[in-house]
Amino acid sequence: MTTKYIYGHIKNVIETMGLDNVVQVITNNASNYKVMGDLVMRYYPSFVWTPCATHYLNILIADIAKLPWVKDVVTKAKHIMNFTIKKPKVWLYTKHSRIWNF
Repeated sequence: MTTKYIYGHIKNVIETMGLDNVVQVITNNASNYKVMGDLVMRYYPSFVWTPCATHYLNILIADIAKLPWVKDVVTKAKHIMNFTIKKPKVWLYTKHSRIWNF
């Protein structure tokens, strides 16, 4: 999506909702959204554009998951989970054992 397209939709929502009812616009962190955020704040000086924290965290976690040692830990954890889920007796033991109740 282009910056102009996004800005048009955001501007339409702001005008539909009313200038007194909107104080902040939260969007994705892609470059076209950043430019759109600058346009919104320039056109509506009382508004604040904020990049989405969840998007930042998803990017951060995806990057961390690429680290070799993290990949190894995740792979081992998946093996343990698959083992306990596929083996009903192990699953029942972990479900009802005092050891696993935190």
